[in-house]
Amino acid sequence: MQLGNTGAGPLTAGAVIDVYGTTLGVESLITSIDVPLALQPGEFADAISIPVDTTNLDEIRLSATPKETECKIDMANEIVIIPPFCHNSG
Repeated sequence: MQLGNTGAGPLTAGAVIDVYGTTLGVESLITSIDVPLALQPGEFADAISIPVDTTNLDEIRLSATPKETECKIDMANEIVIIPPFCHNSG
């Protein structure tokens, strides 16, 4: 996942990435990752790799939430990935 700041002000408190998995129509939180970075307006961080065991998952949803209290949440802060999933061959 790649985090970026498309807003007009700096993002100084970082963000949280939540990873959810859905099996048989039930979504569950798999992990939450704290990302303590600061981003200036228009700045994007390097991509973050998040390993997920996809066994028996129907879909994966990743959601990034800024820690800034005044931030307007953008629906583009979320991505849903459906099978077939890419697997690391190594």
